[in-house]
Amino acid sequence: MLAFRLRIALEIMIKSSDSKDMKLTTGDFLRKLKRVERTDIDLGDEIEVCHMNMTGDVRKQPDALNMKSLLVNGRVKKE
Repeated sequence: MLAFRLRIALEIMIKSSDSKDMKLTTGDFLRKLKRVERTDIDLGDEIEVCHMNMTGDVRKQPDALNMKSLLVNGRVKKE
């Protein structure tokens, strides 16, 4: 039930967005998103976070939905 509600919320966000970068439907976005892999690379005192298998439209869609922190690459300090 929760997955259904999240899908409906995503669909509403996509339909209500005015961004020109909104090119994928809910189903297409979720299909492409499930291919994205997160990889953590250990660099000693830091960890590099990389998301692999992302296409250009998958990169732009979270920005258009104001979810810029969804697929962020970068370095974080180890705890």
